Amino acid sequence: MRKNNMQTSKDSELKEQAKGKSSKLIHKLPKQRTRISQGQMHSTQDFVNNEDQDAYSVRENENELHINNSGMSELNKKLQLPNVELSTLSHTQEQEFNELNKLIRKINELQEFYLLEDLAKPVTNAGADADDTIVKDLKKELENEKKANHSLKNELLKTREQIKNYSKINILIKELFGLEVADCIEDEDGYRFNCKNTGRRGTLEYQLLLDDQNFTFTPRLNVQTDEELMKHLPDYLLEEIIFTKEQGKLFSARLMKALQD
Repeated sequence: MRKNNMQTSKDSELKEQAKGKSSKLIHKLPKQRTRISQGQMHSTQDFVNNEDQDAYSVRENENELHINNSGMSELNKKLQLPNVELSTLSHTQEQEFNELNKLIRKINELQEFYLLEDLAKPVTNAGADADDTIVKDLKKELENEKKANHSLKNELLKTREQIKNYSKINILIKELFGLEVADCIEDEDGYRFNCKNTGRRGTLEYQLLLDDQNFTFTPRLNVQTDEELMKHLPDYLLEEIIFTKEQGKLFSARLMKALQD
């Protein structure tokens, strides 16, 4: 009987201990919920701060984009040669013109690189200079090209004046001798001049090939349109002939005489 009472007392103590632990556990649950809510509040505040930082970054990017867009218009400001009819230039002038054109293209390429390198700075930050030596060399070369730009402009002006003078000379030759030179083509055989002479009898079109020693005359006659002219021309002007440079003046005189008589 005593044993049963002792067992009952122990069971009661265990029950009371279990209730005490359960009560403590229940009291702890709200505190855990409170800590979770505070963590969520911290996460929400971090999210708001991140949103503000993202908005600031967007504004920075928009400012950089505005700077870049305003600078891109500078890429369109390039040196250009004046419009020139290449057919009016002599062979030497054409070579000079092509050399000037190459030089201007090189200046424009260097200017474009220099501008793009400056525009890239706000985007790539100060540490974006991958190779300072190359950039410095290019800047130095650009400065040298800019110094030569003044003399280049003077050469262009001289070329334009020479073209005007040659045009006036061609007008004089046409009025005095009835000779017009349409163009000149250089090939492996020499210089080919496409010409025409006009006189009282009509207009004769022909090609003159000039090599180191001789002229080669090749008439360009059309049987249908040049029938009347061909009746008045001597036979030697109806076919290809070759004569020396010394005979050039004599040939020219006979050609003009044939077109006038």
